[in-house]
Amino acid sequence: MAKKNVVLSSLMLSIILISLSCNSLKNESTKIGYKILKIDSIADVYVVHAINNKQYFKIVSHKVESKDSYCERIKVGNKYRLNLKSLFLNKEKLPLSVNGLDFYGQTINIEEDSIFDIHTANNLKGLCLLKD
Repeated sequence: MAKKNVVLSSLMLSIILISLSCNSLKNESTKIGYKILKIDSIADVYVVHAINNKQYFKIVSHKVESKDSYCERIKVGNKYRLNLKSLFLNKEKLPLSVNGLDFYGQTINIEEDSIFDIHTANNLKGLCLLKD
């Protein structure tokens, strides 16, 4: 009976450790953030192309000069923690012919082969990443 309890306890401990390590890996991958691939400028809008977990993102930000001392200007090649929000309110009800949207007077197109949504980041002001 004691041997059965030891085996059962060992099995439960193994399951818990595996579960914790999987959660740790998942959290670590989201901590890494979005890698900035390219930054375009169209009139009053920045269009930031980024990747995270093998998924591509198009992020738009209104051009503003930030005099905040609590910010860091994003740069191509670096990774940042961005708080993204989709500009498409209800993606399930979008007509199939939607190619983009208007953002501060500029038409921003989706990329039909890789980017199916357009985002803003509530912690991005212009190209300035606001610190928590």
